[in-house]
Amino acid sequence: MLYKNRSKYLAGITILLIILGCYEESDYYYSSQEIVNKLKIEISDKFILADGKKTSKFTYRFPLNSDTNLTGLRLITSSGSFQESKNDTLDTNFTRLDDAENYRYIEATLVASTTVTDCIVRTQLLNYERQDTVHFTKAEPTKIKYSSNNFYAKNDTINQFNIIANVSSGTGIASTGTPVSFSFDPDVGFLNHFSIPTDTQGKAEAIFVFTDTTYTGDLQFTVETNNTEGDSFTDMGIIKIIE
Repeated sequence: MLYKNRSKYLAGITILLIILGCYEESDYYYSSQEIVNKLKIEISDKFILADGKKTSKFTYRFPLNSDTNLTGLRLITSSGSFQESKNDTLDTNFTRLDDAENYRYIEATLVASTTVTDCIVRTQLLNYERQDTVHFTKAEPTKIKYSSNNFYAKNDTINQFNIIANVSSGTGIASTGTPVSFSFDPDVGFLNHFSIPTDTQGKAEAIFVFTDTTYTGDLQFTVETNNTEGDSFTDMGIIKIIE
């Protein structure tokens, strides 16, 4: 009797081992909490220039054997935008397989704004939220360009001109807040501002009011900016004053 029971026990163990031997990981789907626990995140660059052009790539990896209905990602950035959505929020899901590492993965590209700031990227997955920081660092000016809405004007009345400076960096737009100074020659009017910081598009604009109705000739404007090393960049333009 003991021998028969032992035989049944061994037979049961054998069947169990056969079943386990036939089991493959692909037969198993991770639960939502396991997906959160196994989420892997890589960030290509945590320091990028605030020039409106530079990017940092976020790569998210999930277990291959996960229910794709449970693993949609929402990304929200406090500054800049995502290249894929063209705004500050990106909803995405699995698009690729990485068979070598047995993972699915998603890539998202963060594009810097022109504002020097610590950018917070929030990753939302199921009931989980993670925050990562990418530092947008100052993009120094390397070039300034003058423009105006006028090329000439008559001296028979008081005129108002828009004087515009566009400041660029070596890789894109100079960071927001880059100071620009304005000057003019000869002294035939006045500016509403002699120094203005650039906006998010790298632009600074002043208004010149022409008041000397006896003057004819060239009215020259100069725009100038400097980097933190003290290097100066200038450009100039002329408005012709005629009778």
